[in-house]
Amino acid sequence: MSPSIPGPRIVWALLAVCMGGFSLQADPGPLRACIRPGDSLYIQDIRSGEVLNLDDRKPVPAASLVKLFVMVEAFKAFGDGRLDKNGSVTVSPQDIVGGAGVIRLGGAGCRYTWYRLVQLMIQESDNIAANLLIQKIGMLAINETARDMGFHQTRVVRMMMDTVAMEQGLENMTSARDVGRLLKSIAEGQCLDEAVSREMMKFLSGQKRPGKLGSLLPASASIAHKTGELVLPGAVRVEGDAGIISGPGGRIVMVVISVGDCASVAHLAAMGKLAWEHFGLADRGVSHGSQL
Repeated sequence: MSPSIPGPRIVWALLAVCMGGFSLQADPGPLRACIRPGDSLYIQDIRSGEVLNLDDRKPVPAASLVKLFVMVEAFKAFGDGRLDKNGSVTVSPQDIVGGAGVIRLGGAGCRYTWYRLVQLMIQESDNIAANLLIQKIGMLAINETARDMGFHQTRVVRMMMDTVAMEQGLENMTSARDVGRLLKSIAEGQCLDEAVSREMMKFLSGQKRPGKLGSLLPASASIAHKTGELVLPGAVRVEGDAGIISGPGGRIVMVVISVGDCASVAHLAAMGKLAWEHFGLADRGVSHGSQL
């Protein structure tokens, strides 16, 4: 049996409780205070187009969400002939970096196709795969495509796990709005073209690092997403998740990027559950989109 869908006032009350005990107000607009300091939020109901957003244009550290834009440029390079998807590269000792991923477990000498590297970069958040792709297609190309697609807060300026660059203040940046609009174009089959969008959705749907926005969703939910986390110099934490959440009642694009002391996996999980309820994704024909 599908759970009943609480009305907007009840949902915002739950949001207030989960996000720090803020008091309920009649108008959802003033409830921005329910979002924790350092949060950027972009949610769009794909069917109705309605948006719930807060600080969604603010440039924030991208963490591994930047890999979404690397994926786009890689598929663009496959299409225009700059990169053979079936061509391959051998991992060298200099390529090995820490953090997320499985390539480092195989070590230097292993060989991967460029297509497989894109898959590992998204599904395993593999840092070595991301770096190999960035080296091959170039930061300039990634940034130019992001700009041409209207993603004006997105910039790739360093490799994954480049601690020297981080200490120098270089950081890959994006915004919740940029990521959300990219995901919406993928969901609607409009990112580069329909066939490429399907390939991207397949990778996002096979995410091997689950959790965050989808942690508290019911079995009827599905989520195609990319997570990201990062600790900046000064021990400033970044937690992010960006996905296409689907249920019997519809689909939403949801992006939360949380920066600072309040950033946590539990925080993102609670927001994912509340968005599921607020937008009526459990029941067919129900939609509760709203705008902050």
